[in-house]
Amino acid sequence: MHHSYIFMYLCDNSFLSCIFASLRTKTMMKKILPLLLVIGIWSCSNNDPSENAARLRIKLTDAPSLTLKGLQIEIDSIEVSLYDTGDDWVALDYGGGTYNMLPLSNGNTQQISDQYFPADGIIQRIKLLFGDGNKLQTTEGDKELILAEENREVIIEGVNAALYSHVVCNIVIDINALISVTESNGNYYLTPVMRAFDEAFTGSLRGYVSPAMANATALIASEGDTLISLPEPDGKFMFLGLKEGPWKIFLVSPPDSGYVDTVFVDTVKMGKIRDIVPKPIVLKKRTEDAQK
Repeated sequence: MHHSYIFMYLCDNSFLSCIFASLRTKTMMKKILPLLLVIGIWSCSNNDPSENAARLRIKLTDAPSLTLKGLQIEIDSIEVSLYDTGDDWVALDYGGGTYNMLPLSNGNTQQISDQYFPADGIIQRIKLLFGDGNKLQTTEGDKELILAEENREVIIEGVNAALYSHVVCNIVIDINALISVTESNGNYYLTPVMRAFDEAFTGSLRGYVSPAMANATALIASEGDTLISLPEPDGKFMFLGLKEGPWKIFLVSPPDSGYVDTVFVDTVKMGKIRDIVPKPIVLKKRTEDAQK
């Protein structure tokens, strides 16, 4: 019997419906971005010393916020359920941890788990148990994120990640922080909203935008799916876990920046990183007439 390696990460994407509001307000929570958890699985042969097992590694990544100093998320446990095993869950060898998501942006990751795990199955569901150490770190101090008991355990259905010998499989879990973190009457709440996909059947978009003073936000959309990225200081932005085909790309600046928004289309290929040209994409200044 063969066994596999599994790797996990987190990244950042979001929804367009919330984006334009964030560009036109100064509220802190509307600039929080979602997270992606990527699970990579590498199958091995019978000659491996840990036969009949797969090795699990977990990494984190996120996108930066323009207003926050930190976004701490605590994960207590991670479990997976295989196809045709009913309600049986397998707990990963993961001791839990609290992670600042903001430094983990645009493809940067942090490994958080490494273990062996049985291969030759299909991961159908993933369950995350969130802890109480969730908070926002702001210039005004830390803000506790209240997690209701009914939201502590989150199950992602329909993962459908097959484990094959000698094959790498990456599963991406997208925790959308933009809509997972909300504010009401001065209190901040965490209600995790997530999706999952097999990275082998998706692609990526990577690009650069300038000038920095344009304070641009990158958004992409395709057939109802819309994601966001806040570029890094060098203008880099990146989107992971995209379905193959054309994507509309929006580079949007705040109305008072004086720069013109740009829209164009590029194509994502399965299993590939598409570098957007030109590098960088230079936003134009608004004319005096256009600003009136």
